[in-house]
Amino acid sequence: MTIEEAKKVLEEIYFAGTGNGGVISAILIGKSGVGKTEGHLQLAKKLAEKTGKELIILDDVEKVERVMAAPDKYFVDVEFLLTQSSPEDFMGMPRDEKDYIVYKPLAWARVLSRCSGILFLDEFTNVQRLDVQSAVLKILLEKRVGFTKMCDNVFVLAAGNSPEDSELAIDRLPEPIRRGRVVTLKVSPPTMVEWIDYMNNKYGEEWDKRIGAFLYKFPEKFYEKVDKGDDGYSPIASPRTWSKIAITSKRLSEENLEKFMYGMLSKETASIVMSFLNTKVPDISELDEDPTRWRTLGTDSRYFLILEVSNMEPKEVVKHEKFLTYLSDTDREWIVLLFMFMGGDDKKREVAYILKDKAPKVFKALLESSILSKRLS
Repeated sequence: MTIEEAKKVLEEIYFAGTGNGGVISAILIGKSGVGKTEGHLQLAKKLAEKTGKELIILDDVEKVERVMAAPDKYFVDVEFLLTQSSPEDFMGMPRDEKDYIVYKPLAWARVLSRCSGILFLDEFTNVQRLDVQSAVLKILLEKRVGFTKMCDNVFVLAAGNSPEDSELAIDRLPEPIRRGRVVTLKVSPPTMVEWIDYMNNKYGEEWDKRIGAFLYKFPEKFYEKVDKGDDGYSPIASPRTWSKIAITSKRLSEENLEKFMYGMLSKETASIVMSFLNTKVPDISELDEDPTRWRTLGTDSRYFLILEVSNMEPKEVVKHEKFLTYLSDTDREWIVLLFMFMGGDDKKREVAYILKDKAPKVFKALLESSILSKRLS
């Protein structure tokens, strides 16, 4: 399943356990860069909204004090990168108490013992230290940090890779995890539509949609497999790679853009991207005057024209009604692509309702595709 599908499953699992003996822990297994970490943050935001609480990322002392003063007000997210953690991060610091040793409770554990939230344990399968593995496994199975028990409404969520996806991954998951004490979900890369929707909803117009158009044309580049002859140093593209490129490339000079691409992608892929980005595009007014010119354009030029219209304000889109109507009659898939790149759902709805009155053929083409119906609901 994709991370979008996994989020929906995890949301239901969370509420199924709330007030019913506690939320069962879960682990996401998938390739690096497919959105597991970002997906957990989106899940935290959704759960906070649905429980009527304020989401707070617990990353400093001031926030600890604020939450402890009103624990019922907050939904807390705590995250650990396990490959950079030590046993003390999960057991507390030992101290001498008369004739025995006790562990002083950790601040984050005290917070999660009193309020709802998510404890996210990243790189779970890549931990090499046995003492860290043991401490984390206890948390995952028992929801206890040392002698501190976490709140029943805390979701302990781990993420990791299988051995085929990471050289560091352990050979097998511990048997208690596989015997029904933890939900294991295998996550695949997002679909292209899911990734474009994510970029639109998170960054609006602040991401380079040319990258989305490139990936739509070359979907095989979205998640590249490691070549057997790989030198071990060349970049390998994943959804995480493309997200970073899309939010950075728009702000770079032409001179540094090419260097940036070669630093993020393999030579072959970077070369194709730069060729795509350097495509010359005719003025949209020429298509307004004679829409049949569309037939003379190369595929790359078509992508850039569609992007140009998708970036317009809703009321500006309808000014190209003649050109868009031509597409709805002859190349309907480009109308769907235009709508896909148009931004968040609010903008899509506004454009759809304007087209309904001003360009009914275009509206009908969208309505007959699955991409519009869910946005109007």
